[in-house]
Amino acid sequence: MKKIIVSGMAAAIVGLLAFFAAIAVPFVPGVSVLYPAAAFESVFGSWFGLWGAFASYIGLLTAGSAGGWFAVPNGLVLALSDFMQALAPMIAIRYLGLKPELPNWKHAASYVFISLVFGSIPGSLWYNYINLRLGVLSGPNSFWTAVVAWNLGNLILFVLIGIPLLRFGTQIIRRADLYVKGLL
Repeated sequence: MKKIIVSGMAAAIVGLLAFFAAIAVPFVPGVSVLYPAAAFESVFGSWFGLWGAFASYIGLLTAGSAGGWFAVPNGLVLALSDFMQALAPMIAIRYLGLKPELPNWKHAASYVFISLVFGSIPGSLWYNYINLRLGVLSGPNSFWTAVVAWNLGNLILFVLIGIPLLRFGTQIIRRADLYVKGLL
């Protein structure tokens, strides 16, 4: 039950961050150059395993549907981008030996690299490809502009938000017995 409650709280945080970021700094409907939710998604995946990935999915689905960026059927597909964002660092921590406390610069650099290359880039390609197919993006130029801006913004946020959250928050999450060691 605790995992469901934590996942719901994480989804609410992601949803609020997504909603306000896309309103404040819109790039294309539902896409923001600076999307703080991405840093929280990678952290939530690191801490809560698949529960964090589900929270990221539900957070975007809720924010996008409530914000009018997409209809629920489209959101069911688009929100997979945020699921991917949480999944990449989760796998690195559980299977590749990355320590979520980021005890040194190598772990911090690995977190940023993995979150960007295996989470943000695939997620941005997915989300923007779907938007291109739906006609939300006007063509290949706007597709690639959205992908590049998305990932540059996320790179900044992984460094400025993700690293400090993991460094200082992981021990708190562990002490509160909220850290998920396996996938679920």
